[in-house]
Amino acid sequence: HPAAAGGPPLSQEEARRQQQAAHDQIASSMMNLSPGGASSMGAPSPNPQQQPAHQGDKDEGRLLDKFLSTLKSRGFFAGLTEGTPEWQQRLEKAKAKFHVKFSPGGAAPSPGGDSSLRDRLAEEAKRMEQAEALKVQGNSKLAAKNFSDAALCYSQAIAFHPNNAVYYSNRAAALTHLGKFDAAIADCRKAIELKPDFSKAYSRLGTAHFQEGRFQQALDEGYKKALELEPNNEQYRQALQMAESRILDEKAAAAMASGAAAGAADMASMMQDPDAMARMADAMMSDPAFAQMAG
Repeated sequence: HPAAAGGPPLSQEEARRQQQAAHDQIASSMMNLSPGGASSMGAPSPNPQQQPAHQGDKDEGRLLDKFLSTLKSRGFFAGLTEGTPEWQQRLEKAKAKFHVKFSPGGAAPSPGGDSSLRDRLAEEAKRMEQAEALKVQGNSKLAAKNFSDAALCYSQAIAFHPNNAVYYSNRAAALTHLGKFDAAIADCRKAIELKPDFSKAYSRLGTAHFQEGRFQQALDEGYKKALELEPNNEQYRQALQMAESRILDEKAAAAMASGAAAGAADMASMMQDPDAMARMADAMMSDPAFAQMAG
């Protein structure tokens, strides 16, 4: 989080606290999806005799899964790798917040609140399923080299689920094939924003720069980071080496052009000096080796 305009830069601790506050706000907003507020998530059945004791546990488990999935789609775990201590800590915090609100000892439920929240989460899950189906279609179009339709499928997937880094990365691949390099670069950067450890997005960013002829940017912004994240990926290594080769070619060509320009300038200068050719001829004739050749 950047400091306010004109203010002093944030310390790491202040930045960490602000980031945590943002994550808490995401979780809190999700707990308040229903009209009755967060406490309605834990609404007990009006008539326990109509519902087996274990049924409530199953419903709670399903609701928790949907809640966590929705948090993930909204960036609650952004920047973290699943399974790491930091990721696990954030997961436990989300679960704790959920269970506090869901537990039977929580605040009194509001009429219809629980069903409303379930409907909201079910709708969220449905949108995610639709987005995944469109991604699968896009992948098929991409494999068939139908790049325009592939890009359209990914765009539709993004409309359903705008916080999925894979959809932006895949659309970037299609756009690169269509020669829309700047748009592809923008999609790669969005994918990286959503998932900073997404090596494929870095690789595709490098490819878009490379195809545009920006070899140094392909190296610095794309391939180096992709290989850093996946050191054993041979495809990334070869791409990096190709970018390095093109950079060397550019430098060699620039040096040759500079030398040719300097030679042309010298020739033009000699043509302007009437005595220059005579001096050059005298110098050559005074060379014993040249004189012997001439004799």
